[in-house]
Amino acid sequence: MNSKNVFSIIGICAIGVFLFVSLGFLVGISYVTNDSTFFVFQNIIIISYGLASILTVIALNKYFTPISIILIIFNILILLGSLYFFEVKNSHRFLIALFIACLTYTIYYWIRFTIKRKNHEKIDDIKHINGVLPIVFIGFSTMMKIFRLLSFIETDIDIPVVFVGASVAISVIAVVLGIIFIKDRSDKKEYIGKLCAIFWVPMIVTMAFPLIFTEYTNYVFDSSVSEKIDCVVVDKYTRYHSKGRRSHYLVLRIDGDEIIFAIDKLVYEKYEIGDVMPLYENDGAYNIPYYEYRLDSVYKYKN
Repeated sequence: MNSKNVFSIIGICAIGVFLFVSLGFLVGISYVTNDSTFFVFQNIIIISYGLASILTVIALNKYFTPISIILIIFNILILLGSLYFFEVKNSHRFLIALFIACLTYTIYYWIRFTIKRKNHEKIDDIKHINGVLPIVFIGFSTMMKIFRLLSFIETDIDIPVVFVGASVAISVIAVVLGIIFIKDRSDKKEYIGKLCAIFWVPMIVTMAFPLIFTEYTNYVFDSSVSEKIDCVVVDKYTRYHSKGRRSHYLVLRIDGDEIIFAIDKLVYEKYEIGDVMPLYENDGAYNIPYYEYRLDSVYKYKN
């Protein structure tokens, strides 16, 4: 085995290790109960993910375009900046802008490839990484940041009945089409499983994704002045899901009303029933009010 192959194997193993470490700590951060440990975990996740990104760029440097390299490097800088330099909302705005730029470049790349293929131009297949890896790296970062953020905000969104009805109708139509076009029904369990998947996938795409997007952008693009309020914890409980997942909830009394706040375990463990918990009330970019819990020891906030 020549030295080039040895270095390639070492590089692939190193990328795999860094990705494994990043994903491992990303899962583990859900069980952290201390601010300092949470901050350390965040650093390990971002640094490991950044090193995996950099090693990928180095290993495939001659196949990456300059734009792909710039996009991936900017992704690393924004992630690090979210812990040390950028205010929370600005870090998310930068990441959204980067994701849009990356998505635009990905669409451009595949349109350009399609045109080249129609013109019978030759193109090295490995160069397709430019149409895949940047959007994968940046897309995963964006998704990770979204779900981390949603653990610290509670938005008062009223879901229109028409919206729910339309989503259910689409799922039902999808199931009917599935019944018509799925001919192999010999394995009943597999057949029922396929129909269940056909029902839930459209439901998630047409209802869950838009709601998450609305809640996220309502926070990120909100420029209203936050009002600090003190609320009382009147109850707390944990729900157990399949595969060992847990969801933590605090029931809070605010101005005589009670809200249920689905919160990160880090915050859940800080407060007991009867404790006063500080929240920040905001108007929202779409005039959809939301409450925010701030980790001042970890992130930077505007006001």
